[in-house]
Amino acid sequence: MGIPVAIIDGLGFYTRAWKVTPSQRLVASWNDGWHGGLGETKRRSPDRYLYGEKIDSSSAGYLRAHPKILASIEAGTIDATLPVYCIEGVAAAATITFDAAATGTGTTTLSWSHTVANQADRALVVAVAALGDSAEVKVITFGGKPIPRRRVKTFTGGRVELWYLIAPAVGTATITVTFLVAPTSCVGGSESWYNVSQTAPFGATADNTASGTSTAPSVTVVSAVGNVVLDFMAAAGNVTATVGAGQTERYNAIQGTALRAAGSSEAGAASVVMDWTLSSSVAWGTMGVSLTPANIKVVNVLNGSRRYKLNGSSYALMGTKYYGAGAQCGRPELFE
Repeated sequence: MGIPVAIIDGLGFYTRAWKVTPSQRLVASWNDGWHGGLGETKRRSPDRYLYGEKIDSSSAGYLRAHPKILASIEAGTIDATLPVYCIEGVAAAATITFDAAATGTGTTTLSWSHTVANQADRALVVAVAALGDSAEVKVITFGGKPIPRRRVKTFTGGRVELWYLIAPAVGTATITVTFLVAPTSCVGGSESWYNVSQTAPFGATADNTASGTSTAPSVTVVSAVGNVVLDFMAAAGNVTATVGAGQTERYNAIQGTALRAAGSSEAGAASVVMDWTLSSSVAWGTMGVSLTPANIKVVNVLNGSRRYKLNGSSYALMGTKYYGAGAQCGRPELFE
């Protein structure tokens, strides 16, 4: 008996394997805590991992794949003489997609309108850049509803703050920023996205900030494939800002001749550099975050040399992978 790690869709899952021989009853610790609904009526593995020595619906001692799973897999491809493993995991429900952006500028007050489309798993991010050492934001509302603060970065003479709202109301509403102390200049930028995780919209260690005085604001963000990295930059001065290579500019605005603010996005990877080029050297602050996609539960069925990925709710087949003749997908420690 051992506890190997199976790597599924880039995520690690601790799983338990039992050594059995044909016709031997499966002996393990059972309870009703496993919620995948893939095992027998009463026996469910507490380790979210099911094993069957073979597909055998007549022998009471065996776990076997649920009929809904077998119905989704092409007939004839399951080898009933080989072990079947079912491992629960997660996968992105859909690609994170940009919806809209808007900006507002002001001196001592700040508000602007933003329109959110009717899409699934929505998120609204709002960045506020302000000049003034005490120009801290007190509250931001969208259509009168307060939204929480995510991150603050100060730089010489100013600050940039990030606020966000999960599942914002659909339609056009006003974003209103209230300051504790009035700034001398302020710029706001808002972006709405969809297919974003509603429970963990940002990567656990994905936030990063930077500041300096130069022509090259830059911040490095820890992310992942399937995520989207966002950055928000503020520069004190009458400067232009050119977005870095590989990034998509989402907004770029200036208040008078005093404050430039801009935001962009880039596809996620293990490490993503978000940078801008300013027309002259000034004080700047920047921050980057990684949006995570909305996930669904999946069931990975391993049998012989094939892996079948099924939707964990509907059991619809999402994909099949063939590992080649002689592959041992029935041994999870060797799985991908």
